Amino acid sequence: MGQFDVFVNPVANLRRVYPYLVVLQSSVGQSSSHDHVVAPIVPRGSLASVAGRLTPAVTIESVPSLVLVPVLSTIRRTELKQPIATLATERSALMAAIDYLFFGV
Repeated sequence: MGQFDVFVNPVANLRRVYPYLVVLQSSVGQSSSHDHVVAPIVPRGSLASVAGRLTPAVTIESVPSLVLVPVLSTIRRTELKQPIATLATERSALMAAIDYLFFGV
C-alpha cells in the first residue's frame, strides 16, 4: 500500500457521503502501525463551495472530486483492500494542503 493510494471507503454507512479514501501517511509510518492516516474524497458537486487550499481538486474514476484534508482520520490497514487509483501525481497539492492545515504555510 502506497502513500496517496485511493480506496473505496470500507465503511458502508459513510460511503454515500465519502465514497473514497486516500492514504496520506508515508510508507515509513505504515510499517509500524496498524492504522493509516487517510482523508476522504468526495465528488466536487456535493461540496463545491469548499474548494480551496485545504481541499485539493482531483479526478477519481473520471469524476471531479475534492480531497478533504481537514477531515483526516485513521482506519485499520486491514480494512483497506485493493487500491483503485493513486494520487501520486497530485503530491504537491496534497502536501501543500497538509502544510497549510498544520503549519499555516
